[in-house]
Amino acid sequence: MHCLLLALLLSASLGLNAANEAPDLRALAKQTRPAVYLLVLQDEDGKTIGAGTGFLVSSDGLLVTNQHVVAEAHTIIAKAENGGLFPVTRIIATDPRNDLALIQFDAKDLPFLTLAPDGSAEAGTRIAIIGSPLGLEGTLTEGIVSARRRLPKEKRDVLQISAPISQGSSGSPVLDSQGRVIGVASFLLQDGQALNFASPSEQLRKL
Repeated sequence: MHCLLLALLLSASLGLNAANEAPDLRALAKQTRPAVYLLVLQDEDGKTIGAGTGFLVSSDGLLVTNQHVVAEAHTIIAKAENGGLFPVTRIIATDPRNDLALIQFDAKDLPFLTLAPDGSAEAGTRIAIIGSPLGLEGTLTEGIVSARRRLPKEKRDVLQISAPISQGSSGSPVLDSQGRVIGVASFLLQDGQALNFASPSEQLRKL
């Protein structure tokens, strides 16, 4: 009986440690950066009006970003880490409440990111974000999930995260230690200090 109890406690401890282990940032960046894109937003005259971040969730060009990133753009160009440029051909679906969008460009055999299991992002989970703050693509930051929050007014669930979200980082993948997507960087609040928030991957899976 004592041996069984010890085994159960050890198993639970190992699971907790795996969820909260510090990511190997060098390996994580090398693994995931090729699937993360700088989004250049243009108006009808071809003038650049903004930038954001997106990431592939399939090998054929299905890309995730924020709804607010693509809302005002007439044309969207996705720029890969290797310099490749891919014009976005269509918007597949949007979810304004959760600030998510699925867009598509024509491609094949590209590296992409996978989604973490639903509910795996808990307070204390270590994370990394790869984004394009101020157009500086491939920028890596790290932190933790500070809390899961419910925004009653917006009727929206969010992840509060300690990793910073700057202009241009909207739409960045929030990654766990295994490089799986647990959220999509969405917005920040400035009230004495910057509070950063992401849409959970569960909402992305629904979309």
